Amino acid sequence: MTDKSNQNNLKSNVAKEYLKSLKVWQTNVDAVDQKIIESKRIKAASTPITNTSSSKIFDASAESLRYKDLGNDQFKVGHYKEAVEYYTLAIQLDNSNAILFANRAMSYLKLKNYSQVVADCNISINLDRTYIKAYHRRGQAYKELKKYKEALDDFNTVLKQDPKSNEAANEVVVIKKLLQQQTVAESIVSNEKKSNVATTPSASATSTSPSIETLPVKTTQPTTPTVTQPTTEPPVKTRARVVEIEDDDDHEMIVDTTKPKATTNTTVTTETTKPTTTITPIAAETTKPTTTNATTPKSSSNSLQERLARLANMKPTLPKTAPRNSFEFEKFYNSIQNDSNLFYNYFKLIEPEKLPNILNDILSPSLFSSIIVILENNYLVNKEYDLIYRILESLTKMNRLSINLQSLSFMEKESINILLKSLNDTIGKDKVDQLKSKFIF
Repeated sequence: MTDKSNQNNLKSNVAKEYLKSLKVWQTNVDAVDQKIIESKRIKAASTPITNTSSSKIFDASAESLRYKDLGNDQFKVGHYKEAVEYYTLAIQLDNSNAILFANRAMSYLKLKNYSQVVADCNISINLDRTYIKAYHRRGQAYKELKKYKEALDDFNTVLKQDPKSNEAANEVVVIKKLLQQQTVAESIVSNEKKSNVATTPSASATSTSPSIETLPVKTTQPTTPTVTQPTTEPPVKTRARVVEIEDDDDHEMIVDTTKPKATTNTTVTTETTKPTTTITPIAAETTKPTTTNATTPKSSSNSLQERLARLANMKPTLPKTAPRNSFEFEKFYNSIQNDSNLFYNYFKLIEPEKLPNILNDILSPSLFSSIIVILENNYLVNKEYDLIYRILESLTKMNRLSINLQSLSFMEKESINILLKSLNDTIGKDKVDQLKSKFIF
């Protein structure tokens, strides 16, 4: 009995302890529940304002990106005006994105609205000083606006951030030549102005009424005097006729054909019986510049300016047949002065499958970069997907491909990715994947 009683007491104590701890646990749980309920109530009171504000910001950002993608799609197919509209909508929703302004600037560049390109690129650069595409596009616009110093600064900035950019390096070379030609032309114009100022007659010399000096003469006998400048021919009497040569085209001239043409003196002859006054022109011959001397410098300087302008804008004639070898190709390529449209028309003369035979030994980073540019800006815009694929496939068969791929800039690598992505729907994913495996950066 004693053992059972002890066991019962032990069980009773254990049960009491359990119940006691159970009550403590329940009390703690209730307290925690109360805190959770209270926190939910406080959160519920503030949630509508916070959620609404966050939702609006998220929706605006997402909608802006959607419009940007639509703008990109329009740009790829050459609908630049529509692309501008979509980028503008995207900017209205998010005006802190530097890429949006740079993208719209690229569309304006295609539309040749160069002033707007500069304006959008300025905003893009202010938002992100490291975004080199904005500098590149602004440099292109400055070049078209003939602001060569500003264009040179922008392309030098691109080269500082991306030293491997062959396109920017080529632009620097071209713009330096244009800047030199512009400096020469400005110097000629400046010299011409100075020359014109130096040869312009004074107001007293160009007056239609020559300066005269009145001298008294004897009046004892009526005479008919004739006053002339020294000449080898005898004087001819006329009735109040003035012989002059004027520079002013609007001024009426009466020329006495009885005197030598080279003589520019003034002759006044009167018939009278009254006292007369002798009229003597003062240094008329020495102060009257001839028309030929005034126009000669202008004619020569204009001719030189015209030659310089023609030289700057001179473009080679597009051949009618494809080049037969690398020498013929390189000769024309070096003469086009970075004209991508002319290069595109020339490149189309070549069958893509023949490219390895022509370019295998001369494929340089600058030439490779030029090919990528026309593939993106011309072939892709014209939806020539089959040619893009065949050209890229031919490039993979060239010995220097790996070296040229290593020299690509970030922008050029991005261009190749865009080209490959555009081929997925038209050429086929399997062929494109095989092509991608050969373009390893």
